[in-house]
Amino acid sequence: CLWGMGRFEEAVARLEKLDPLLGQLEGFPDFEKWARAKRSDVTGSAGYATALAGRPREAIDRYLQPALKSKLELGITTNSSEWRLENLATTYGQLGAAYGLLKEFEPVIQNADEGLRICEVLINRFPNNVRHRAFRAGFGSERGHALVRVGRTNEGLSALGAARTEID
Repeated sequence: CLWGMGRFEEAVARLEKLDPLLGQLEGFPDFEKWARAKRSDVTGSAGYATALAGRPREAIDRYLQPALKSKLELGITTNSSEWRLENLATTYGQLGAAYGLLKEFEPVIQNADEGLRICEVLINRFPNNVRHRAFRAGFGSERGHALVRVGRTNEGLSALGAARTEID
């Protein structure tokens, strides 16, 4: 809600207040895995809000890379739950967006490729969930834009066209 109103700094402050509470929940065996996963998601959200607030480098270093590392340490695999796979893909999307704000397009391509890979898994495992096709289109367009920006124009335009076809 705060993001929709452009109140990114306030969103970051509120998300940061959740971290110690989730850290306490990690101490309870019944909640440990859930709290750890949720904590990683909150960290990613704080990072994205920080990037939108105009501090993408801080977002990457302080929030998004640690969130990605935490999610990978959770042992997310192609057999993980739909929710965990979506959240991992979202983190790659947030990283790509932050690098895009810095005009560092090679990492945008790398993160979009990872997001696309996860989207393929989601589409294959959950074919009735159209949201995964929309995610794939988003990653495809992010990748296409970055490819154009690094001079791989034909490949970029092809990726943008495929993303557009996915949406249609």
